[in-house]
Amino acid sequence: MRYAPRVTDAAAAPRLIRRYANRKLYDVRSSAYVALEDLAAMVRAGEELRVVDTASGDDITAQTLTQVILDEGKRGPSLLPTDLLHAALRRGERALDAGRGAVGGAVDTAVGAVSTIRHGVDGLLHQSLGRLSRVLPGPRADERTAEHGAELDALRRQVAEMERTLSALVARQPGPAAPLPDVPTPPSDEDPSR
Repeated sequence: MRYAPRVTDAAAAPRLIRRYANRKLYDVRSSAYVALEDLAAMVRAGEELRVVDTASGDDITAQTLTQVILDEGKRGPSLLPTDLLHAALRRGERALDAGRGAVGGAVDTAVGAVSTIRHGVDGLLHQSLGRLSRVLPGPRADERTAEHGAELDALRRQVAEMERTLSALVARQPGPAAPLPDVPTPPSDEDPSR
C-alpha cells in the first residue's frame, strides 16, 4: 500500500494509530488495520505518527517505531550500527543522544560537501566554457558552447540526483533531519532565446 502525506494542513496533528490489546494496529484516518511495514511506508512518505495504546491511553509511538526499525532489520541490513546499539544498552538514553548528535553532524558535513562540490563544478564549467568561446572562432564556437551547455545540464542533473540520494539517506537517520540548503543556480552564459 502506498501512503502519501496529507497536504491540506501543514500543521495538522500526527496521523493517529491505535494499538489494541491483540497487538493489531488500526489507522484511524484510513479506517483500516495496518502492519509495521505500512507504518514504515507512512513515515517514509513524510507522515508524523502518533501510536496510542487503547487499553491504557498511553502514547507508545517511540516503542512502536523502534519495533518498526527492528522489523526492518530482520529483512535486510540494519539501519543502526551495532556499536550504537551496544552503547545504547550500556548507557541508556545518554548514548542515543550522543548517537543522534554524531549522525546530525555527519549529515551536516555531507550536505555542505555536496553544496561545495556543486558550486565548484558549476564554476569550473562556466570558466571553461568562457575560455573555449574566446579561443574557438566563428559559428563552430556556438555549436561547441551549446554542446558544453548540454554537458553542464547533464552534470547539474547528476548533482541533483546526488542531492536526492543524500536526502533519502538523511530521512532514514534517527533524530531531526537537516534539510538540504537551497543552492542558487549560477547564471548561464547562454542566450535565453534558444
